[in-house]
Amino acid sequence: MPLLANPTFAQFSQELGLTSLGASDEDVERLGTLYFFTVEFGLCKQDGELKVYGAGLLSSVAELQHAVTSTSKIRRFDPAVTVNEECIITAYQNAYYYTDTFEEKMR
Repeated sequence: MPLLANPTFAQFSQELGLTSLGASDEDVERLGTLYFFTVEFGLCKQDGELKVYGAGLLSSVAELQHAVTSTSKIRRFDPAVTVNEECIITAYQNAYYYTDTFEEKMR
């Protein structure tokens, strides 16, 4: 199912957009980083197993293989930590973040 068809994700996207209105450039950059590591490179658990939903992972077989075979790079999503991660667009990510449920990441 496309993410925007998911009511939880659609609400998350709406709230993220509203949050950015009037925010400082630094805060908008932080929101962008959180978005990058959720929507583009996010993972979540389903029945105890990690599942990929991030578009950046789903659209790159090589990056997907890199992510799932480098389990030391998979970390629990913590916005205070994730917001400081570097968004790499020319190579594989240094870290990937997961939550126990998809809905948890959207909070």
